[in-house]
Amino acid sequence: MSSIAPTQTYRKGIAAYLDEMEAAERDGEVVDWDGVYAVIYEADARERERDALPRRRRFEQPPRGRGEIAAIGGFLFVSLLFAAGVAFLMSVLTDAPLGAVGAAVVLVIISNILNAIEALGSLREWLPTHYSQAWLDLLATDVDWTNMARGASYSIVACALCVGYAVYRFDRKDVVS
Repeated sequence: MSSIAPTQTYRKGIAAYLDEMEAAERDGEVVDWDGVYAVIYEADARERERDALPRRRRFEQPPRGRGEIAAIGGFLFVSLLFAAGVAFLMSVLTDAPLGAVGAAVVLVIISNILNAIEALGSLREWLPTHYSQAWLDLLATDVDWTNMARGASYSIVACALCVGYAVYRFDRKDVVS
């Protein structure tokens, strides 16, 4: 069997590919002619399909800029507000600072595990980390803002609730003893 990859047919052309196969056969290599003809047929079909498409520039993605990177960073900051709010709340409820951080990390891990279970269906949308990967929508050609808006609003509301309850508890806490 010849070691020439089928993708090289686009660069070398069908005639050169056939010449190489014939030369390989003369050198004693076993050539699968059915495979060669299948490669030629596939290359020809792709060529016809490509010619049928309207001509476009090779790379049509919009240029990536600082604004897009800033938007991704901003969304990641906002999506992590939930974990920060839980850690702040737990720091008020416990006396151990590492317990507060540990509780926030465990909550995020459990939320990610539950989010991976597809049997939960629409309940997954209410998990705090369900929209944490929504920033990937910014990398698409047509940006869909709905998942990012849902994720950001969920994180902001959850953070506000956690911080509000933490402030409420801290006001009534005896910090002298």
